[in-house]
Amino acid sequence: MEEIGCDILLINPPGGHYGERWRDMAAMPPLGLASLAAALQAAGFRARLLDARAERIPLRRAGDLIRELRPRAIGVTCSTESRFSAAETVKTARAAAPDAWIVMGGPHPTAA
Repeated sequence: MEEIGCDILLINPPGGHYGERWRDMAAMPPLGLASLAAALQAAGFRARLLDARAERIPLRRAGDLIRELRPRAIGVTCSTESRFSAAETVKTARAAAPDAWIVMGGPHPTAA
């Protein structure tokens, strides 16, 4: 049985402009988040990846999952097309885990 809880939760936010327009097409897996999760696990952290876009998890359910996992830190990836969804994901994460550190990364914040 999988252990409940994690040290670090990495989130690919749901939806996004193009995600909604092209929802029936193939989605690109979040390779950056997957690589980061693997490196964190290799370093001894309990890291989890929540791909809300691919799993079509709405924000309300993502908030429930965050509460269940009780992460100490949360990372949210953000591309330009998902910037609004990523911002809403951060708000949801803050409400669900008020004491967790929250970091946003990815192409959009990096370019800014």
